[in-house]
Amino acid sequence: MKKQCAVVLAVALLFTGCYQSDKELFHIVDGEEVPLQKGIHTCMDPKGKRMHFDVTVEQVGTSYRYVLAEVKVGKKKGPPGTFTFHEGPQGVYFLASQAPPKPGSVKQSVAIVRWKGEKIEWVLLKNDAKNQALAKKHGVTMGAEWKISGPVAKQHEFLRAAAAEKDLTTFMTCQRDLR
Repeated sequence: MKKQCAVVLAVALLFTGCYQSDKELFHIVDGEEVPLQKGIHTCMDPKGKRMHFDVTVEQVGTSYRYVLAEVKVGKKKGPPGTFTFHEGPQGVYFLASQAPPKPGSVKQSVAIVRWKGEKIEWVLLKNDAKNQALAKKHGVTMGAEWKISGPVAKQHEFLRAAAAEKDLTTFMTCQRDLR
């Protein structure tokens, strides 16, 4: 899994995967407001492992950006990651992070998340035959480690179709720690 994917939400995106695009699909400055609030959030994976993240919300005009840093007991915060949310189909959002600029590298990482009240659910991405066929149907090439390429409009079509699938699996749930 690529480093920029791990930086966005450290372990959360590392385990769920995120699409790695060769293009900027979502403007990192044009994010939408979502129910994610400032403060410490606790995430739990299916095996019961807990992770904690410090969330900062930045509003610039009508746009929102979110900065997260993993918090470990007795240790310094992890490196922060900045990302934005962009509305998708049927209550699903695309979480986008910008990759560090390097020629020929991944330009942006995109994960799929959905809200259930105050909780955010991370969707488990699958690089299987069904997803490969969906990518091909929408004119997108999908390689190893969820790398996608093709025209921006086609990548958007693919992401919207993948997010609209009926059998999306929740991998991890996160919510604000109210202690």
